[in-house]
Order: sequence, then structure tokens, then C-alpha cells
Amino acid sequence: MSETHRKYSLNWCNVIHSVLFLSCIGLPSTVTAQSSYADSLRNLLRTLPEDSVKINVYLELTSYYCVSWPDSAIQFAEKGLALADKLKLPTNQIDLHSSVSIAYVEKGNFSLGLEHAFKAMEIAKRIKDKYYITQCNIYIGIAYSSAGDYRKALFYHKLVLHSLENLSRSGLDERVLMFLLGQSYYELQEFDSALFYTKQSYDLDIVDSHHWPVPYLYMGKLAEHKGQFIEALSFYKASISREISDVAQADYIKGYMAIAGILEHLNKYDSSIYYAKKAYQIANSTSLYSYSYQASELLKLLYKQNNQIDSAFKYQELMVVEKDSLFNRDRLSQMQRITYEDEKRQNSLKAERERLTNQIKLYSLISSLVVILTIVFLLVRNSLFKQRAFNLLQKQKSDLDVQKSKAEQMLIELRATQSQLIQSEKMASLGELTAGIAHEIQNPLNFVNNFSEVNTELIDELEVEINRGDFEEAKAIAKDIKENEQKINHHGRRADAIVKGMLQHSRSSSGVKEPTDINALCDEYLRLAYHGLRAKDNTFNAKFGTSFDESLDKVEVIPQDIGRVILNLITNAFYAVIEKKRQSSDGYEPMVTVTTIHSRTSPGAAGGEVLIKVKDNGNGIPQNVMDKIFQPFFTTKPTGQG
Repeated sequence: MSETHRKYSLNWCNVIHSVLFLSCIGLPSTVTAQSSYADSLRNLLRTLPEDSVKINVYLELTSYYCVSWPDSAIQFAEKGLALADKLKLPTNQIDLHSSVSIAYVEKGNFSLGLEHAFKAMEIAKRIKDKYYITQCNIYIGIAYSSAGDYRKALFYHKLVLHSLENLSRSGLDERVLMFLLGQSYYELQEFDSALFYTKQSYDLDIVDSHHWPVPYLYMGKLAEHKGQFIEALSFYKASISREISDVAQADYIKGYMAIAGILEHLNKYDSSIYYAKKAYQIANSTSLYSYSYQASELLKLLYKQNNQIDSAFKYQELMVVEKDSLFNRDRLSQMQRITYEDEKRQNSLKAERERLTNQIKLYSLISSLVVILTIVFLLVRNSLFKQRAFNLLQKQKSDLDVQKSKAEQMLIELRATQSQLIQSEKMASLGELTAGIAHEIQNPLNFVNNFSEVNTELIDELEVEINRGDFEEAKAIAKDIKENEQKINHHGRRADAIVKGMLQHSRSSSGVKEPTDINALCDEYLRLAYHGLRAKDNTFNAKFGTSFDESLDKVEVIPQDIGRVILNLITNAFYAVIEKKRQSSDGYEPMVTVTTIHSRTSPGAAGGEVLIKVKDNGNGIPQNVMDKIFQPFFTTKPTGQG
């Protein structure tokens, strides 16, 4: 990108330049675009008495001229201010100071523009009008933005954004505020935030009946920053495509200069010069000196690049004249003075806040002293009753000793009762297991009976084969008899283990740990619980399964105690799936799974631990009883089923 294009695509005088803006931010002006309207207002001034109506006409003319003929606007504003000061009308003073602030900014005299904006703010704070304070913050931000101090501009415009939520009346077009925020972020090179706010302003303008070209200009600048020159050119042309008020000439100037910069970048020098001249002609026909300077500088560079030295020299001279009027030392000094006064004002506010804070601290200290003195008084008074209270406490202590002795005796009795209740619970669970145990014993007994009958038949066949002399067949039959005897022995031992488990469950725990096969224990109680429930309710049916860690060795536990825990968990799991089966429609399949995991095979378990999991797909534990599940005798089951 060439030096010319870069300079004129990024370094514009960034001020709001249209009657739309002036009406949006709170001025009571309704400006038309016809010069005859301004003539009629000037004629009206000669006939009006010196009252508020005449001030409003001055304000109307100031608003009409401020963005295109700022010198005329300043003249009318000064007359209006003199009359407003005489009549002591603060709101008119605020509006006139605000409007003339824009006029000075358009002339490039940012220091005076800032000074008038601060004068308007002083009046607004004096009358404590939040609406006008918000309006003045906008104008102060515009003046700082025009002077190149975008960080301060952003500060004041954010104050506006925050205060709008608390205003019952605003009068501010949201397009304006969104653009001002986007403009400051753009100049601070925070382009994501700039696009966020500028896009909001642009979207709002698309659906509005009153066209405002400024959002289009900055959408073009953002596109140009990304190197999207064709898209940027489209935005720039859109900004000047509609008819807007002829008093908003600055918007046309900026649009023409932006187009000239893009075309210069695309090496279309003739077209670029054409649009640059259009910008210069409009600026030169008004009193917008800052734009005349920018346009003449752009034309100088364009003619120089196009080797038209005479024309370049001509605009060089015009540029020097404009520069002298814009950037003299007095204005820079005045700008520094206004900025210093603003900082002094902020420091004064800070000092006032600190004074109030210190005052609050003093009041807090006094309150604390009063509280302390009150406490001391109460302590002194209480000490007078100390002896009497001591004697009373001695008597109460004797009574408490007697009550303590009675409470200890009651606690002993309660513990005995609790032990009896626990034993009763064990016996109750034993009763529930009876049907399941009978079913489990029946299976091995059936095997014993069946294999015994088979052995009887095989012995008869053995005698027959021996009598025939077929000893090979006799040996085979004898082998079958031996295998059947082994099976009979296995199932007999299984029945014996079931009976022993039942007896252990019914007896009180011995408290002695012994090596126990946890997998076998879990499998046994899973089947006992299932068949016990089936015996009580033959309509119940559920799937159950196991996932045992085969590497698990025997574990030193008290089998009666751990068995009762496992049994209760499994019984509760089956109860949960029974309840859900009753509540659910077709398609639900109850399922209970018992899993054992040794720490050597599970990274999540601690060393030397065995994890037993009982899982069901029932309704689960309600959240409101989660904290009660370890309370003794607590149950969610109906009375008699707990």
C-alpha cells in the first residue's frame, strides 16, 4: 500500500458530521436541508423579542450551520449564549455550548471545542440533570476523539453507555453511540471491538428510514484494514449514494477522500484525482478548513505521483496556508490548558471522594467506640451478679450430676435395645431368605437324587456285563459310576455350604475374621436374594449377572457381617427394580449386577483393597434423602417392608 493511500484511509478527522447526529444526541433542533429555511430563520430573528423563543432560533441556526459552515454557526451561538446567560436558562446554555463545540471541532479548533463541551457539563452538573450530563459526555468524547486522544474519548463514551440504562428518557439514537465506541476502538487498533460496535451501528442504519453515511465509512475502513479493498470501495460509495442534508457536507468530503485513496491504491490516478478534487471543492466552499488541508495534501501527493509537478506545487501552497490556520502554537497551548483543567477537575472529584471515605471511616470508628463502651457497661453490670450466679450454678451442677447418672443408665439400656433390634433385623432377613435357601438346597439335592438313580441302573448293567465276561465294558461303566459319585459329592458339599451359611447368618457375629472367598459369597447371596423374592412374589422376574475378578484371593473378613451387608445391598437393588417395573411401561428390563475388583487390576482402587459393586437400573436414590442413607433404621420403604 502506498504512503498516500495509507495516510488518507486511516487518518481522517473522526467527528460526527450530520444533522441526523445533532438531532439524535439531544439538541432540540429539527433541521431541514433547504437554505431558504435558514434565510427565513434569520429574518425571523429581527422580529422576535429577547426571550426563549429567540434563543431556540439561534440554536436552530447554530445546528444548521455547525457541520458545514462552522464560522456562521459560531456567530449565531455566541448571540444565543449571551441571551441565554442574560435570561438564566441553563438548558439552552447547555444546548448552545454543545452545538458550538461541534462547530469548533469542525473548524479544527479542538481546544475551543473541548472548552465549550466542559462548560456545558458544568452547567448540567449544577442543575443535576442526568439526561444533559449524558449528552455532555458525548460531546467531550467527540472533542477528545477529534484531537486524537482516543483513550479519553472511549472513557467518556463508555460513561454514556452505562448511564443509558438508568435514564427514563434518552433521545439518543443507538447508531450514534455504537459508532462512537467503534471509532475509538478502531483508532486504538483494537479492531475486533471496533467491528463489533461499528457493525451494530451499520445494521441499525440499514433498517432506518433516515440514512446516516458515517457507519458505512467506518465499515469501509475496517474492510480496508483487512486488505479487502473492493469491499471497502463498495462501503465508501454506499456512504455517498443516498441524498442527505446539504448541511452535512463533511460526510461527503470523507466519502470522496476515502474513494480517492482506494483508487490511488489500485493505480487509477485519474479517478483518484477526480474524487479528491470533489472533496476539496466541497471543503473549500464551506469553512471546513481541516478538510481543505487534508484534501489539498492528498491532491499534492497524487499529482506528484502522476508527475504533474505544477499542480502538485499549487496544492502544496494551499496546504501550507491551511496548515498555518489549523496548527498554530496558541491552539496547542490552549488544548494543553483545557486538558490540565480537566485533569484538575478529576483530581478534585477524587479528593472529594477520599474526604467522604475518611468521613465514613470516622463515623464508623465513633460507632465502634459506642459499641465497645456499651459492652464494657454490660460486663461491669454482669459482674455484680457473678456471686449469685455462681451459687445458682453450684445447685444446677448437682442437679445435672443426678441427670447425667440417669442419662448414662438410659444410654446403656438404649444400646442393649439397639443390639436386640439388630439381632431381630438379622432374624427377619433370615426369614426372607428361607424360601431362597430352600430353592438353592433343592437344586443340589435334585442332582444327588438323579445321579443316585443313574448309579443304581449302572450297577445293574455292571453285574450283567461281568456275568457276560465283558470286562472292558464293565470298566467303562465303573468309570461312569465313579464320575457320578464325584458329582454327588460336589452337590452334597454345596448343600452343606448353603446350610452352614444360613446358620452363620442366624447366629450373632463371633467377631473373628477368617479367609473367605468373596466371589463365592457374593454369588451365593445374589441367588438367595433373587429366589427369596421369587418365592414371595412369583410374578417377579429380573435379570441378574456377575462380573468377578478371578485373580481375587481369599480375604480375611467376618463372613456373617459382610454377608449381611451384601445381602441387604442386593435385596435393596431387587426392590428398586421391582418398583420401577411397576411404574414403567413395556420395554423396561430389570437388571442387577454384582462386580468384584481387586486393587491389582483396577488403577482407581487403593493398594490391598477389594471393591464390591452392586448395580441396578432402578429409580435410584432421591437427592433429598442422600444424606440419610447411613442413618440406622432409616428406610424409604413402606411401613413393614423396611
